[in-house]
Amino acid sequence: MARGFRWFIVALTMLLLSGAVLAQERSSAAPKRIAIRAARLIDGNSDVPIANAMILVEGDKIASITPGGSAPAGVEVIDLSKATVLPGFVDAHTHVLLQGDITSEDYDKQILKQSIPYRAILAARNAQIALSHGFTTLRDLETEGAMYADVDVKNAIANGEIPGPRMQVATRAMTPTDVWAVGVFVRDTDSAGRAVCRWSGGVPQGGPRAGDVWRRFD
Repeated sequence: MARGFRWFIVALTMLLLSGAVLAQERSSAAPKRIAIRAARLIDGNSDVPIANAMILVEGDKIASITPGGSAPAGVEVIDLSKATVLPGFVDAHTHVLLQGDITSEDYDKQILKQSIPYRAILAARNAQIALSHGFTTLRDLETEGAMYADVDVKNAIANGEIPGPRMQVATRAMTPTDVWAVGVFVRDTDSAGRAVCRWSGGVPQGGPRAGDVWRRFD
């Protein structure tokens, strides 16, 4: 019995040690390297573009930029020798959970009629469009009624589930009472004691004002 228990302890220790070695090997694995050959590179520091630039990327970081350099042996090369390369753009004021609000009707439809999951799906699409247009960072300033859906979009991008830029998000907004463009209707009584429905909220262009009687229940 004691001998069998000792063998069990030995086997368990070996198993744990082998797992630790494998984990260490994975963590110490060299990051993937990619070389980019660019006809011109606008690096944001030089007065003129760098011609015939060789950009070496290791993992998610730029390791080196060499004018006229050669790619290291065995490294994947992306040939942009006829293109201009520049750092990713940053959009510092976005609302990826909005699809444009040209009119009050457009805005109200999104805020009042579209579900948060549906708006999150469209936001994921918008993030992918932003990335394809060269924006690698977005500063998204609140969700316009979609609660914390911007955090979910940000996390999905960070976890590699969907393509998109890095995102800094703000979640819900803070606003004084009766100034947001979308309001609600509340039941009330007028001076004659009749039941009415009053507008309580913002003042959309051409829409009711706070306190206006919207419907009377006679």
